[in-house]
Amino acid sequence: MKQSVKYLLDEIYARYHKPEYINPDPLVFVRKYSKLKDREIAGLIASSLALGKVNLIMNAVDTVLSKFGSLFSDVKSLRYEDFEKIFTGFTYRFFKTSHIAGYLSGINFIINKYGSVGDCFKKKYKTEKSYIEAIHSFNRELLENCKSNPGILVTESWKGSPFKRFNLFLRWMARNDEIDPGGWDFIDKSKLIVPLDTHMSQIGTYLGFTSRPSSSLKKAIEITESLKKYDALDPVRFDFSLTRLGIHPDLSIENLKNLELHN
Repeated sequence: MKQSVKYLLDEIYARYHKPEYINPDPLVFVRKYSKLKDREIAGLIASSLALGKVNLIMNAVDTVLSKFGSLFSDVKSLRYEDFEKIFTGFTYRFFKTSHIAGYLSGINFIINKYGSVGDCFKKKYKTEKSYIEAIHSFNRELLENCKSNPGILVTESWKGSPFKRFNLFLRWMARNDEIDPGGWDFIDKSKLIVPLDTHMSQIGTYLGFTSRPSSSLKKAIEITESLKKYDALDPVRFDFSLTRLGIHPDLSIENLKNLELHN
C-alpha cells in the first residue's frame, strides 16, 4: 500500500505542482509582492479571508489589498480610524468594516513593535517551547492589540482547531519554490502542518492517512505525519498539488482515483 501511495503522491505532485494551477487561489495576490515585508502582510490578509467559495475569496482579497498603494508603509502608518474610513461598507461573509479595521490595527501594532510580521513570528519561534506554541503566542498578541473585535480574521489557534488558514499562511512564507514565494528561512519546513481544508480532509481519509471524522489539530498533524513517510524534510510540499483536486475547476478527487486504477 505504501508503494502505491508513494506513486500517487509523486504523480499528483509532478502533474499539478505547477504555477499554471495556482489560479484561482488567493496565493495569486501574495506572489505579486516582491518585498518580503509587503508579502507577509498580503499573506496574512489573503489567508485570513480564505473562507467560502474561491471566487468570492479572490474578490474579497483583491478588495482589501487594492486599497493600499504601498502595503507595508500604509499599514504601518495608518490608524484604526483610517482603516474604518477606507473600508466603510466593507462586507464579506461574517466580516464587516469593524472586523477588517480591527484586524489591520492589530497588524499595525505588530509591525510597529517588532519591525515586521516576520520579525515578530521569528522571535516567537525562537523563544517559545514549540512551533505550535509560537503560533499561539503570535496570534494571541495580534488579537490582544486589535482596536476592535476582528472576529475570526485572527485565528484563535489555541482552541484546538486545525487553524487551516494560518497553516496556509505559514506554508506560503516558509516554503520557497515555483509555487510558494517564501522568505521565512528561519522556519524548519519539517515543522509545518498541512492546512486542513475539506479537500485535504477528504484526500487524507481516502489515502488512509487518518480515520478521524471531524476536523481538528490532531487530524491535521496525523495527516502531516503520514506525509512525512514520503518526505520527512518537507511533508507539506504535497499540499498544493493534492488540494488542486477540488480547488481547481478542472480537477477533482476523481483524478486521484483514476490514477490509482491505472497504477
